[in-house]
Amino acid sequence: MASNIQVKATFVDGISPALKAIAKNSKRAFMGVANAAGGLKKSMGSVKNDLVSFKGLALGISGIMAGKFTQSMIRAGSELEDLTVKFEVLLGSTEKAKQRMEELSKFAARTPFQLKNLAEASRLLELFTKGAFSSTEALRVVGDAAAATGADIQGLALWVGRAYDALKNNRPAGEAMARLQELGVITGDTRAAIE
Repeated sequence: MASNIQVKATFVDGISPALKAIAKNSKRAFMGVANAAGGLKKSMGSVKNDLVSFKGLALGISGIMAGKFTQSMIRAGSELEDLTVKFEVLLGSTEKAKQRMEELSKFAARTPFQLKNLAEASRLLELFTKGAFSSTEALRVVGDAAAATGADIQGLALWVGRAYDALKNNRPAGEAMARLQELGVITGDTRAAIE
């Protein structure tokens, strides 16, 4: 029996260093896992903070965009009111001005031109032709010429109006005709026939 105890003691003494090494390595491994878990927890906290910061940023941008949209709507309303007032003075009544702006709004919806530019072109044609060439149909003709030549509709309306006014009042139309020719709206032959 004494030899049996000695064998057990030798076996336990032989295993003991191996168990200590396993325990030591296991402790190191568990510490590595714990450190990794702590790092993951910090990373998740960072992600949470980033998401909260992003939410704040998104809300801030949304607020700015809403403010800009509101400003643009107010500005558009103000421009529309200014245009209506110009037509009131030019046409002599609020009703005629509102009717003209309504026609121009419908026209703008069917063309590539903005209402502001169409209204200014219409105002110029009304001013220079005293209403003779300022209808929606006249504006369509000028708009088609502007689109075909790449000219600005307001600038083209100015030169068409000036040419009309000069010809109507038996004045020299050379400058207006030259500009219309430069824009590609009329040919040299047409210009010569008119002058």
